[in-house]
Amino acid sequence: MIFNSLAFGLFLAVVLIVFYAIPRRYWTFQKIALLGLSYVFYGWWDFRFVGLLVASTVVDFTAVRQIREHPSRRRFWLWVSVCFNLGTLGFFKYFNFFAESAHSVLASVGLSVPFSTLEVVLPVGISFYTFQTMSLTIDAYRGHVRRRYGLLDVALYVAFFPQLVAGPIVRATAFLPQVARRPRARPQLLVWGAWLIWWGLFKKVIIADGVAIDVDNAYASVAGGAISSLRAWKAAVGFSIQIYCDFSGYTDIAIGVAALLGIRLPKNFRSPYVSVGISDFWRRWHISLSTWLRDYLYIPLGGSRGSTWMTQRNLFITMLLGGLWHGASWNFVVWGAGHGLLLSLEQRLLGRRLHSRPSTHLRDIARVAIVFLIVTLLWVPFRAPDFATTWEYARSLGGAAGLGNLSELRQETGAYGLGAALVGGEWLRARSILPRRFHWSVYAVASATIVYLLFHCSRGSSAFIYFQF
Repeated sequence: MIFNSLAFGLFLAVVLIVFYAIPRRYWTFQKIALLGLSYVFYGWWDFRFVGLLVASTVVDFTAVRQIREHPSRRRFWLWVSVCFNLGTLGFFKYFNFFAESAHSVLASVGLSVPFSTLEVVLPVGISFYTFQTMSLTIDAYRGHVRRRYGLLDVALYVAFFPQLVAGPIVRATAFLPQVARRPRARPQLLVWGAWLIWWGLFKKVIIADGVAIDVDNAYASVAGGAISSLRAWKAAVGFSIQIYCDFSGYTDIAIGVAALLGIRLPKNFRSPYVSVGISDFWRRWHISLSTWLRDYLYIPLGGSRGSTWMTQRNLFITMLLGGLWHGASWNFVVWGAGHGLLLSLEQRLLGRRLHSRPSTHLRDIARVAIVFLIVTLLWVPFRAPDFATTWEYARSLGGAAGLGNLSELRQETGAYGLGAALVGGEWLRARSILPRRFHWSVYAVASATIVYLLFHCSRGSSAFIYFQF
């Protein structure tokens, strides 16, 4: 069940009817209803994995309870939680990847070992809810979760359907206090939630899915050999637009749906393509993941407390593992290593001199353009299915198959134009040239326009990119 489908629209209607049909004073029953419907939502893909979700909930709830009641054994229970979560994630997501890699290495040195892989089905959203449940236990171990929460609250924290499949990765300290006592759904929050849902659908269905046609065709063509440079560069920029509108569109819908239920989720994007540096980009892109990696990996590794070399090493390791988190492929490792190397070099060369508030100065405009170019190039291994395709695409960008002709730039110009307008508007808002809030009439007109486009320009339902992670 995906957000941009009729099935989800009907499901959301059922959720809202059931939720608001239960009187406010029966908040426990509302939570039970939300939890049950969240399990139905998750089980829509494969109901067998609901048991895995429940097991993760029980293990981490038990670990948190034991950490509170038996402080002397809190390290033991922390490791129980970490080993269970990482073990589950490693088996379902990385078993075949490492088995195939080991087989290839042995074959390269002349050792022939019989090899067969298991048909392991990847549970949807496992990377997201695994990190989320781990953060609960780690925060309890650190003393950040001081209040005692019941199993129902923890289960709803783990399985809450708007952000279950692709984030944002919510901290227990932000979510659990909201559901411990019934959150109040103020009219302003409901209106804002409805607007975010429309806005997220617009970014996903109209822009991301529109650009995806051109991007998919380019990557399919390059599998058979290099394509023209113009077409390759257009599709590379197109994927930058696609993945941003696709993922931020999902997040907007998730935050909007949660708002309709009176629950606030954290912002996950803050105009990432106006960044003046790679570190600035990661403060704006997938914020819930980048802050998770910072708090639970980078800082425990030592953060920036040691020498310059140690700081650079910690940055590189964090981003390398962050790349591997995205998928069981060496392409993701290369993508993460690329960002880690650039973050290390940026820290080495610029240190604290790089500010994160863009201005209209030509120097900062140039920085924004350079960062966008670097990020766009690094999206190539992220999008390509293997090294061979990555190499052919790099050759295409370099002109191995010629420049091409301008007619290749005419396909899907509407979706590209809307994507460029979106990024341009964010650039203007970051510099306070456009206001951050508009009059209600602007939102009303925009909503009507979005509804029209969704009904007349939709290309059908397609899964969100980050569902595969």
